[in-house]
Amino acid sequence: MAKIIVVDDDTQFYLLLADFLRALGHQVTLATDPSHLYTVVRGFKPDLVILDIQMPEGGGPMAQRVIEEQLGKSVPTLICSGMPVYHQKQWYPELPTRRYVAKPVELGELGRLVAELLPQSISA
Repeated sequence: MAKIIVVDDDTQFYLLLADFLRALGHQVTLATDPSHLYTVVRGFKPDLVILDIQMPEGGGPMAQRVIEEQLGKSVPTLICSGMPVYHQKQWYPELPTRRYVAKPVELGELGRLVAELLPQSISA
């Protein structure tokens, strides 16, 4: 079981993702913006972060700074945004620990990307 933080201001989208990820055996929590993420990440050390780019309070860039400051740069991140993937890659350059998906997301694709990013020892 992996610990996953979903950083997204769309509660309905979070609920959909949380149900899907929990059905795969993962523990999931929500941060609705970068300041909320700062609080959540301190008590919930995630194995994976699913990050929206377009949010209030500094959006994805501020959230990414919080992630890097609190967890380091090696935490796997799935960028999940309404922006096309090529735009996401302009904001967040490709890394071995980063994947991209555009909303609306197909859950099978999301599951595949989550499995790619999680170490085998904690994947469900």
